[in-house]
Amino acid sequence: METDKRTLEQLREELQTIDDQMMALLSSRQQLAEEVYARKEENIQLIYDQEQEKKKLDQVRSSEDPLVARYGAPLESTLMRLSRARQYALARPKSLDWELGRQIKHGLERQYPIQVVATQGNAFSYSAKAATILYPDRAYFPHRTFEEAILSVVKGQADAAVLPLENTTAGTVDDVYQLIQSTNLYITDEVKLSVKHRLLAAPGTSLEQIHYVTSHPQALAQCSKVIKARGWETVESLNTAFAAQDVAERNDPAWAAIGTQDAADAYKLEVLDSDINDIDVNQTRFIVVRRNLQIAKDSDQLALLLRLPHSAGSLVGVMNLFSDHGINLTKIQSSPIPRNPWEYYFYINCEAKPDSESVLDVLYQLQHESTELRLLGWYKESEPGR
Repeated sequence: METDKRTLEQLREELQTIDDQMMALLSSRQQLAEEVYARKEENIQLIYDQEQEKKKLDQVRSSEDPLVARYGAPLESTLMRLSRARQYALARPKSLDWELGRQIKHGLERQYPIQVVATQGNAFSYSAKAATILYPDRAYFPHRTFEEAILSVVKGQADAAVLPLENTTAGTVDDVYQLIQSTNLYITDEVKLSVKHRLLAAPGTSLEQIHYVTSHPQALAQCSKVIKARGWETVESLNTAFAAQDVAERNDPAWAAIGTQDAADAYKLEVLDSDINDIDVNQTRFIVVRRNLQIAKDSDQLALLLRLPHSAGSLVGVMNLFSDHGINLTKIQSSPIPRNPWEYYFYINCEAKPDSESVLDVLYQLQHESTELRLLGWYKESEPGR
């Protein structure tokens, strides 16, 4: 005779009973973690004992119970991570040598005036437009390249630089990230611009006459469908405004530029197409970089540069750490470290308030467990499409 099967609801009730027991055990475990921290503090021991944790995981993986051997290690790893998080949270308020904490404190306390703003491209570029939105009535210092603009800030010739960081169609401007990393500047503000590219050419030019189209690589990428459909050959320029200037100087109907209406007006070019974007909603995020960290109290975007140990699960552990504390990651991007083959930096953006204890606890833990951690900036997210 077939035995009665438990209903789905009954099975869920049994699972809930087990979960309740596990939550009670978790509470007890975290209380023990506090006592473990107290002993470590007395004996001046590190919170993260990598060898001890590896030993425990190996024991779980070698369990005679096949279900424990298969699923136990992720659970054990999570429990140990939560235990460390509790210990770090206890340690942070008493830490006298937390470098990142001092940086954040000083960034919140100090204000640095901006008088001169560097941009890449001339007055008719998108960068210049972003700069005038952020800092009207300031002196502007245009440069041909991102590197020149950033170095002007490093050398003290400009107080800040406004640079494009990423676009909703073409992605990240990797050169800017790498220059920030190498020059130790900080991101202190941002603005998002709706970008509507125009096709510019010498007066009297027809679409059929065009063979070459020039612009910044990002602009070319944002208009790639039209370019491909027309069969035009692309020529990269340092900036959309420089591309327009080049086409004006050539005065050749075989050449066209992708740029702004301001550039068309300035160089007396004809607008053959007022919107050649691949996608209707096309926005570019511009950032402000400065020599000194400055954090507004209403900041809500945290940018970090992270280097992790070259070991299995190190990145997953970081992502889980943010998740454990309810912090939303908005961006993560890897960049190779030239001097260390197959090792990477990770650029991380997350939603975070500077007065959040949970966020500070995560930063404290990361600084102790990562190979390298750098605060790239803490700033307020701008409204889209200004």
